[in-house]
Amino acid sequence: MFYINAPEEEREKIKAELKEKLVGLESPQGEKIIEQVFERDDIYFGEFVGKAPDLVVQAKPWCEVNSALGAKQWFEGESSWKGIHQAEGVFVINGKNVKKGFRAEEKSLLDLAPTVLAAMGVKIPEDLDGKAMEDIFEEVSK
Repeated sequence: MFYINAPEEEREKIKAELKEKLVGLESPQGEKIIEQVFERDDIYFGEFVGKAPDLVVQAKPWCEVNSALGAKQWFEGESSWKGIHQAEGVFVINGKNVKKGFRAEEKSLLDLAPTVLAAMGVKIPEDLDGKAMEDIFEEVSK
């Protein structure tokens, strides 16, 4: 994640240059290491979007991104890898009123909290992002 601390009139130029350099980063073996660079408005929304980073980097699945700068820190020495972030994930649910054998396709992480609330029979707040995955339930409590 990158926050650009510059006057507004310079931000777009800096952001474009940084984005271009990030996309061009390569491993010592010459492989591109960055999958995609997102701008703030591509992935964030809502009243606090201004507090989000200007750029967010998605590395290739095999590449660990950490806060170190320089090739030695990224590609040499022991890793302190704690986990990995991916755009896709696994969602498993079981319980009363869940349709047996149902396969949910293309759901959003934003839908997880409203779905858990629906499964518990708790009213979903109107200002909560996402929607309950009602299609996975035999009966949804609201």
